Amino acid sequence: MEITRYSFIYLLLMISIVLLNVNYPSQTDENLEENYEPSNILLDTVHGNAKSGILILKNNFSCEETPFFPITSKVLSNYDLLIISEPEHSFFNSEIEAIAKFVTDGGYLVTMGGEVLNPLLSAFDVSVTEIEYTGKSYMPQEADEESYNFKLTDLEKNELTKNVNCLYFKRTKLVSGDFDLTASKSHKFSFDFYYEVSKPVTLIGVKNYGKGKLLVIGSFLDPSHDTNKILIQNFIPSNKFKNREEYNALYSYQKMMKNIRGNGHLDLALNLEAAWKAYFEGEDPRPILAQKQDIPSYSKFFFLYYGTLVLFPFFVFFIMDKKKSFIFLIFLLILSSQVHYYERETNPNLLIRSNSIGVSLISQEIEEKDLDDFISVRIETVTEVYNNYPSPIEILSSMRDDCDGQAILAASILENMGYKPKVVFGIGHAWVEYDGGNILSPLGGYYIKFNSEGIKDVDILNLIAYSFCYSYTYKTISFLLFGILLANWRKKIDFSYLMNSFILIAFLFVSFYFLTLISREIGFLSIFLFVIFFYMTKHGIEWVNRYRSRILSFSLAAGITVFLFPYISLLPSKILTFLLTSAILVIFYIMFVLNFEEKVF
Repeated sequence: MEITRYSFIYLLLMISIVLLNVNYPSQTDENLEENYEPSNILLDTVHGNAKSGILILKNNFSCEETPFFPITSKVLSNYDLLIISEPEHSFFNSEIEAIAKFVTDGGYLVTMGGEVLNPLLSAFDVSVTEIEYTGKSYMPQEADEESYNFKLTDLEKNELTKNVNCLYFKRTKLVSGDFDLTASKSHKFSFDFYYEVSKPVTLIGVKNYGKGKLLVIGSFLDPSHDTNKILIQNFIPSNKFKNREEYNALYSYQKMMKNIRGNGHLDLALNLEAAWKAYFEGEDPRPILAQKQDIPSYSKFFFLYYGTLVLFPFFVFFIMDKKKSFIFLIFLLILSSQVHYYERETNPNLLIRSNSIGVSLISQEIEEKDLDDFISVRIETVTEVYNNYPSPIEILSSMRDDCDGQAILAASILENMGYKPKVVFGIGHAWVEYDGGNILSPLGGYYIKFNSEGIKDVDILNLIAYSFCYSYTYKTISFLLFGILLANWRKKIDFSYLMNSFILIAFLFVSFYFLTLISREIGFLSIFLFVIFFYMTKHGIEWVNRYRSRILSFSLAAGITVFLFPYISLLPSKILTFLLTSAILVIFYIMFVLNFEEKVF
C-alpha cells in the first residue's frame, strides 16, 4: 500500500497521541522553597507510630514529618519541639542520645505512649508505669464526647492547664517521676502484689531538663478535642526562627519527591542521597540538588523497548490495512496509558547506596545477624503500583515499601558492613544474597541479579517468561493482540471477531499468569508458553467460537484464584496450598460454566 501524504499525517497523529498518553514522571518545581512553609515542630513518623494519631496531629498542628530514620542531632537542631506519639518500635541508643542532647540544649519534647518509650524516658529519669488509669466512666452528653472513656476535671491550676477546664482520655497509663508541673494531682502508690513505684505518679507531667523541657503523657491525648489541644499548645515553645536555609532546601526537595507519582526520575533520588550526605558532612547541599546526574543509557533503551512492543503492531497493521490499524489503535491507546518512563525500573544497582547517611547510622547500631529481623519488623510491607525502585533515604523516610525496596535497603546496609550483596529478582518476589546467607526469604527461581556495580547474573529463559506473562501487563496484552490480529488479519472484523479476541486474550493472559504464579519456577515454562501462544494466535479464534463459555469460565475462575492466591499461600503446607488452589479453581469454573451455558452469546 502506498503511503500518501495524508497517510503520513495520520501516522504522525496516532503516534503523537500514544506518546502523549504515556506516563512520564514530573519534573522538579523551580519554586520549591517559595512554596514551602517551614515549621519549628518535628513529628516522629519513623518508629511505627500509630497512623491515626499522626494524621490527627498533622491536622491540628503545623508540624513536619521526620525526614528519615534514625533521628539525629543534626536534624533535631532545626526544630524547637519534637513530638513522639504512640511508637511501636524502640529507639536506637544513638537516637536516645540525640534526643537527650536536644532537650539539654533547650529543645522541647512531648511523648505520648506506653512502656516502649521507657528506654528513652529513662534518660530523663521519668517513666510510663504499668498502672492503667481508666477513670470514672460517664454517660456522654455531647456528640463529640462519645469516643472518650472518661473526662478528667480534677486539674491542677498552672501554666500547663491555663484555659483548660477538663481533659478527655480513652485510657491511659500513669507516668512516674519528679515532675515540675502536673496536669492532675500527683499520688504515691504502692502495689505490693504486682507493681511498685518509688516516685509520685500522675496522668500528665512536665519536667525541666537542662535548658529544655519534656511533657510526658501515658497515652495519646487527642487534640481534636479543644481542651486537649489547648493543653498541648500551652507547652509548645515560641518559634526561635533558626537559620536553616540549607535544611529547608533539602526538606522541601524531599517533600516534593513524595508528591510525585513514582517519586520521579532516578536523578532526583541520587541527588537527594548525595545532598543529605553533604549536609551531614558540613557542606552546602543546594548545588547538589540542582545538578544533572549521569544515568546509564540502558534506561532509555528499555523505554524504547517497552514503547516498541506497544507501537510495533500498529505500524504493521497500518502498512497492511488502515481499517485494522484503526481498530488496533483503540487497544493501543489503552495500553500506552500503562507505559511509564521511569529510569528507576532498570537501575536498581544505582540505588544500592552503602554510603547513604541513614544506612551508615543503622550499620553502627545493628549486627548482620539482626538485619533480617530489622527489615521485616521495622519496614512495613506494602504493594507498590509500579516497580519504581526507591533509594535507601526514601525507604527510611516512609519506613514502608514492597520486597524490592526492602532488598535494596538490606543490600545497602550489608555493603556498608563490608559484605558483597546481590539483589535478586524472581517471580513476584525480591530478596538478597550475600556471602553470609540470604535475607527476605528466597522464593523460587530468579531471572536477574544486581549489585551496586550493575547486572551480575541473568537467567534468559526466566527473564523472557517473566517479561511476557507476569510483569508489565500492557506488554503482554500487546504481544497477544498483535499475534491474534496478525494471524487472522485476512478475516472480516466484526463484533463477534472482536469479542472472541477479547476472550482469547483474557484466557491466554490469565492462564499464563496462573501457571507461573502457582509453579514459581518459570524457566521450564518459557518454551511451552510460546508454543501455546503461537498455536493459539493461529487457531484460537475458531476455538473460542466453539468453546466460548468454557474458555471464558476458566479465565474468570483462574483470575479469581490468582486474586486469592496471596491469602491461600499463607497455609503452612505446600500440599494444602495446592489442594485449596485447585479446589477454588474447579469450584468457580463449574459455577461459571453452569451459568454461561444458560446464556446466549
